[in-house]
Amino acid sequence: MKVMQLTAYENTLASQLSGGNKRKLCVALALMGGTNMQFFDEPSSGVDPIARRFLWNAIQQGVKLRQSSVILTTHTMDEAESLCNKIAIQVNGRFACLGSVQHLRSKFGDGYRVVIEPINNLDKDATMLQLITKDYQNNRPNIIQEITKHFGNIYIVDDMHSGKIICKFPLAGFQFHQTFHFFQEKLQKELQLIKDFQISQPNLEQIFMQFAAQQTIEEVVQKKESPNRCHVVALCGNDEDD
Repeated sequence: MKVMQLTAYENTLASQLSGGNKRKLCVALALMGGTNMQFFDEPSSGVDPIARRFLWNAIQQGVKLRQSSVILTTHTMDEAESLCNKIAIQVNGRFACLGSVQHLRSKFGDGYRVVIEPINNLDKDATMLQLITKDYQNNRPNIIQEITKHFGNIYIVDDMHSGKIICKFPLAGFQFHQTFHFFQEKLQKELQLIKDFQISQPNLEQIFMQFAAQQTIEEVVQKKESPNRCHVVALCGNDEDD
């Protein structure tokens, strides 16, 4: 009761608890048995962000103290990534993949993205539209020329709203150290064309949406189910990536 912060409700019927406190009570009942394996079905569904983080911490502490394992289903990618070291994505009742978050990113992601913020050469009183237009007129051709010269013909996206340049690199053959060194040492320090840059991989939610998109209309019609039948099953264990 103390761990779940439910002592104030010890004389209250479970049916009279709020949704968040009912979730806390359910998690407490699952953890108090001290079993080697617990199963949770969307444990933080319907609770506010603070209560959600609290439940995640409680589950993690229970696993750590008892050296137990947890299997949970969720539609919240943050929950799966925060709680578990193995994640399986289920599509139409079948497992489509199984592995760590990094394994899923490497195997099913569409490569790396580099988001570039060009140097702004205008004064502080310039409007946002002027900043964006001037940045692109002054620096964009030089930035793209240097990138193309070094990496070849890669896919480049213009984000006119933010004034940033987005480069997409294929996963095969990507070398993180060399790429980081080029943008930092060449474009940022030597040529002073960019203010900042960020290298990232697709997040878990984007990978989840890729699997969700694999469902065909025929399967949905045959099963008479909603198109959103893609689930994440997250596991705390040592299973092999697949």
